[in-house]
Amino acid sequence: MQSKEKQPPIFTRCGVRNVDSDAIEHFRIEGIVLMENAARGSVDVIKDLCSKDELQHVIVLCGAGNNGGDGYAIARHLHNRGCRVTITPIAPPKTPEAITNANITEKMGIPFILFKEDIFEDATLIIDAIFGTGISEEIRGPALRIIPFLHRCNVKIISIDIPSGLDCDSGHPLGIAVKADLTITFVGLKQGFMQDSASKFLGSIAVVDIGCPQELIKKYALPNT
Repeated sequence: MQSKEKQPPIFTRCGVRNVDSDAIEHFRIEGIVLMENAARGSVDVIKDLCSKDELQHVIVLCGAGNNGGDGYAIARHLHNRGCRVTITPIAPPKTPEAITNANITEKMGIPFILFKEDIFEDATLIIDAIFGTGISEEIRGPALRIIPFLHRCNVKIISIDIPSGLDCDSGHPLGIAVKADLTITFVGLKQGFMQDSASKFLGSIAVVDIGCPQELIKKYALPNT
């Protein structure tokens, strides 16, 4: 994590949502542009912090929302940089940005394989893009069995924006949460990251600038951060 002198701003779930919505509605920055910036920045971090061996076979788990959309875009950029990538959709994409990025990756020929344990046998890196900061209810559905399996793989896990299942504000797991080795988070830190309960899920933290106006950062960050 960055030094105290350079600590990034901290946001609640509501605050980071407001940054995104105001960037789109008032500054007319398309959501797909923010997602693209997030993906490119994430891949820069991944390439910097992961060894060549860890990039031999990257499995990207994508949820239905914009966190999954980030995952599809990250998969595309990793593929373009020469990595072998497999996409494992946990649910069909639902947001316009996620649908767009899923369609692009599919047209590029990146493999889409529904979750099954044997596809992880030669995985060297897992990217968790299942749930983002918006989730506030206990985890249900396929993720209940997928998340514990990921922990048994003995492969580095990188979570995108927040470990799936970790509450953005409280820092407590929503029944269950991914235990990441690295969390790449966007815009700034999240309020829940400051809690002791979150530390075992976050791993190291890298903050990626996705191009939101500084006026919004200052407006919606928690005071004195």
